Amino acid sequence: MARTRTGPTPAELALLGLLADGPAHPYSLDAKLRAGATSTEVAFSSIYAALDRMQSLDLVTSRPDAGARGKARRVYKLTPQGRTVLKGAARAALARPMVGAHSNDLGIANLLMLTRADALSAIAEARKAIADEQQARSSESEAPYPESALALHRRIVVAAEDRFYAELERLIQKDHPERLRKREDEPDIATE
Repeated sequence: MARTRTGPTPAELALLGLLADGPAHPYSLDAKLRAGATSTEVAFSSIYAALDRMQSLDLVTSRPDAGARGKARRVYKLTPQGRTVLKGAARAALARPMVGAHSNDLGIANLLMLTRADALSAIAEARKAIADEQQARSSESEAPYPESALALHRRIVVAAEDRFYAELERLIQKDHPERLRKREDEPDIATE
């Protein structure tokens, strides 16, 4: 049975949020997304499809840009219904703490498939990515509200992830078995 979608996707909600600041071209929406205006990733190729879908749901309207040279570009604007949907989604998202699967859960659940060296190497990569993000975000505390609230949330989450990886590294060094989990049809594999 095919699954159907009734409400906006996270990508569509991110675009609605950007349009709440005022009318915009898809290219300017893409530039804001790349600049980190939202934590939701939206591929440029998906922006037009999302805008078309939201227009069919009467969440946005569009018109040709009167000032554009050459091929007319379209400017998209949030409708009153789009604003209502965005407000409801923002409230629901704010009321729901982070729960559910995260991108690193698969690695954590299958630690015994990795050698100690591989697990520690992966953790080192994650901690480097975290340090790089912390470095890049160091000036975001000067952002205006509500961007400063988003920056604060991300800084706290990143710091918690760093503490998690530090503790996981300690746990692996202490408790990771010398031999990997194996299937019956596999030979023993030394870990290091």
